[in-house]
Amino acid sequence: ICSGIHEILLIKKWTLEIVWIFFSTIAFPLLLLWFVMNTYYILEKDRLIIRFGFFQNIIPIDSIHTVRKTNNPFSSPALSLKRIEIVYGPNYEFTLISPIDRDEFISLLKEKNPNMDKTFSSLRYSLSSYCIM
Repeated sequence: ICSGIHEILLIKKWTLEIVWIFFSTIAFPLLLLWFVMNTYYILEKDRLIIRFGFFQNIIPIDSIHTVRKTNNPFSSPALSLKRIEIVYGPNYEFTLISPIDRDEFISLLKEKNPNMDKTFSSLRYSLSSYCIM
């Protein structure tokens, strides 16, 4: 009986090793590749769609407060460290993206919402007036 149990445990251990090898060498790299191939940004008339693998974020253009170039290394739907920080929404959330041409992307956003930087600079002024230095 003990030898039979020992053989079953060896088979289970061998099976787990095969499963681990499969996921680490085939499945995980394919999942990463799928995330990379499925990362894109669509700038429509009134919204920005950010797609990253399973995740999608839709940002109304008129809710964008500011955009700026950054090299921020935070985790984000950006495939490069040459990124754009987009601050948006009533809670001033931010996201980082990395379009191929940052300057062109920023100018397109500013064409669609010319008031975005003005809103943010007035907010900065009002916040700084309450800070004690």
